[in-house]
Amino acid sequence: MKSLVIRASLAGALLVGGCASRREILGFQEELASIRGTVEAVQLRQSDQDSLLIGRVEYLKERFRDTETVLRVLKADQLQGTEDLRGLITEVRSTLEDAQTYNRRLAQKVDELNLILARQGLRQERDSLAQADPSWLYNQASLDRVRGLPQLARAGYREYLTRFPKGEMTAFCRYWMGDTWLSEQQPDSALIQYQAFEKQHPEHAQVPASMLRRAMILAGKGKKEQARSLLETIRSRWPQRPEAEMAKERLAELGS
Repeated sequence: MKSLVIRASLAGALLVGGCASRREILGFQEELASIRGTVEAVQLRQSDQDSLLIGRVEYLKERFRDTETVLRVLKADQLQGTEDLRGLITEVRSTLEDAQTYNRRLAQKVDELNLILARQGLRQERDSLAQADPSWLYNQASLDRVRGLPQLARAGYREYLTRFPKGEMTAFCRYWMGDTWLSEQQPDSALIQYQAFEKQHPEHAQVPASMLRRAMILAGKGKKEQARSLLETIRSRWPQRPEAEMAKERLAELGS
């Protein structure tokens, strides 16, 4: 561009000064036209390059916007996937808890069924043997008590008392029935049963043990004076029995 200006100025100067021939002037004009064409071509190429650059920039901007959109979509998908995973974990935990609850209920039902079957089997045996052998009935009830089946044991003792009201083991039946109530954490029922046993069998060998149990029940209910009275009775009436030593220890625990 600078060369073109210089040459144009020189041509003008020659024309004004009258120093240039017509041939030289035409040569300068042709060269000027050629230069102008070259400049226009360069400008056109520059314009094309500018357009190409602008297009490239716009393309990159569009790609950037697309990438940003994709990233937002991916982030949203990731968040949604995280929430779905959390929901799935919650469902799995809930399912496991339901399964554990079901297993506990199932185990309880199995235990109940086994108890029912045991009762049915023992009842069938009792029906066939009890009439002929009262000792068997008492022994079976005692076995149920030792096995931790207080209800079944109590039913056996009651059956013995019903079928053999004057049998040799009637006193023991009444005494052990009190223990079955204790094993079920029903002290009031046990207290009534021990009192009935002592009233019906005042001279029985298990009376001191029965009174000791009653004293402990009363002490646990806060009736210390009644408990202390029973313990003193045990010590005075049966001083040589093991229950007397135990009564002494309990009195010390109750204090004055």
